[in-house]
Amino acid sequence: MGLFDTKYCSICGNKVGLLGGMKLDDGHLCKDCTAKLSPYFSRRHQTVDTIRKHLAYREANAKALSSLQISGNYGDSQKIWIDSANRRFVIARTSDFARTNPDIFSFDDVITIEKVLKEEQEEQKTKDAQGNEISYNPPRFEYSTSYHVHMSVRNADIADDIRIELYREKTSGTYHDDEFFRYNELTNEAINTIKPGAISEETFREQETETPADTPRRYVCYIRCRNCGALIEGPAIPRFCPECADAITLEDIGVIDTETGDILV
Repeated sequence: MGLFDTKYCSICGNKVGLLGGMKLDDGHLCKDCTAKLSPYFSRRHQTVDTIRKHLAYREANAKALSSLQISGNYGDSQKIWIDSANRRFVIARTSDFARTNPDIFSFDDVITIEKVLKEEQEEQKTKDAQGNEISYNPPRFEYSTSYHVHMSVRNADIADDIRIELYREKTSGTYHDDEFFRYNELTNEAINTIKPGAISEETFREQETETPADTPRRYVCYIRCRNCGALIEGPAIPRFCPECADAITLEDIGVIDTETGDILV
């Protein structure tokens, strides 16, 4: 068959256009049939037979969506929708499940699940009198933290590795703010809802009190950079080490009980 010969979908028989379809090892798939595939289904080295089996699974999944009893959700753009009563969840941007047909996962399908924080910084620029872009003095940065969930699942009909971004925060400040801790705690809660105990860390924050300023603090937050070993006492938590500029993560943060001397984290 030539490159520009007319091709037909091996599933529905419709003509396959130049864009939007999918090449199979032994045939072709039109864009409409391709759109029915799970977003977590591999597009590489599939056959007509594997596509037929996958589409049958997708039809059964679409019918089962009506039985979901959504009790809550986590995330901003991508969301994890929880059916606590039946220990199931789906991943979808909206609750209009009939339109997107998100895959239904059982809590028991999840083999491993973890949180991954990604931090980036971007310098903000201004312009001089001639309109040239220049740095502020001192330099100003916008910081971005994204909260990802990575999981491996038992599901023969899709890939076993799923990665989604639940939250993203941006700030022009130099320190982690309340949003950082809130999104971190929500991500932990989402993971522990699906697999209880998967996240065991506790978040410690300096609490405002009405005690005199000279009253010794019971808990002191500190940061020890894993890259260069620099020690920084809180309560403010920098996003990047002031000594080597390496990103500060939750693994660098600790809390000391000043009454006992114990390191709590």
